[in-house]
Amino acid sequence: MFKFTHRRFLIMKSSLILMLLFDFTFSSGQIFFYNPGLEGLPTVSSPPPFWITCSWTPDTEPVNQDISPWYLFSSEGTTYLGLQTDSSSFFPEYHEACSQEMRCSLIPNHLSSFHLTLYSVINYIEMNYKTGAVLKLYGGLNQCDFDTLLWQSPVLDSVWHQYTSIFTPNKAYNYLIFQANNINIYDGLGNKHSYIGIDALSEITVQGYNFFSFPNTDTTINKGACVSFTAASDDTAATFYWSTTAGDSVATGDSINVCPATTTTYICTATLGCGQQFKDSVTVTVLGGGSSGTPIIKIPNLLSADNPTWQIINLQSSTSVTIYNTLGQLVYKRKEYNNTLNINTLSAATYFYEVKYGSQTYRGKLMVVR
Repeated sequence: MFKFTHRRFLIMKSSLILMLLFDFTFSSGQIFFYNPGLEGLPTVSSPPPFWITCSWTPDTEPVNQDISPWYLFSSEGTTYLGLQTDSSSFFPEYHEACSQEMRCSLIPNHLSSFHLTLYSVINYIEMNYKTGAVLKLYGGLNQCDFDTLLWQSPVLDSVWHQYTSIFTPNKAYNYLIFQANNINIYDGLGNKHSYIGIDALSEITVQGYNFFSFPNTDTTINKGACVSFTAASDDTAATFYWSTTAGDSVATGDSINVCPATTTTYICTATLGCGQQFKDSVTVTVLGGGSSGTPIIKIPNLLSADNPTWQIINLQSSTSVTIYNTLGQLVYKRKEYNNTLNINTLSAATYFYEVKYGSQTYRGKLMVVR
């Protein structure tokens, strides 16, 4: 089978290729492909890195773009996977296919889905690509095991479109196989010829399965107090490692109890049995914990019958308060404010306050409404 080549597309910077191939950033709740963007050097009869040839000669496209406008540029990134499918007297069952070993196995009996973009070469007379094709997705227990048909695309046209593959696997498949297939339309000579492009795969979302749960929110404590955090996973083989942004090791296990002296951010790294990792973090702000533990105070901007006392949240010792009217005249000042300013102290009007403690200064408006 003849396939065009073009050398111009072989000139790529290796640094770009490495960046695109190895940027594995994982988030919770997903199963990930290696090289989901199908990036590589445009090459005939060789798929992109991390993709395995299962039948015939898949391509890393677009090697044909300068020869024929029917071959599209990548929908995202630089390259994509090209699969050809023919049925003729010479090639009765020519269906190119590629597979990939998943980062983690599929979860049996759980609804799963991912996005991908597809197109088909149509009306390319020289190659008899006259009709659209379909993509078939199989689950397998080894790299080219067409065990179960999980999903089939609609008939593809000559423009990139995003599709959602939705399926429920009946086994813990660790391979997905992508195969090009004809539709039942002949070219008038008893032949069927089609070519499809595959690009921009998303992660696989699994419904009803908790890969990593981190039900924690940033919190504020007084110096000397302690706080607990937890993490969880439905994977019984998962392990958890806790550390700080400073690189200090804290603990292993699905929970920690910490008593930081200064404001600290804790990172939980969960490693599943398959090796896939997830990370999340939580910050503990320590009041009175030194410069790195400078608390965030909250200053109200209204005094009224419903809020008759000016209460500064997280008020610190040695906090000074100065209040001016709109003419710039001093109307209130206290070096050691203790949350006692009352609505009866000031007339109904708009004022400007200045609150200081340590090296921190806050300025704003205060309205008094009766």
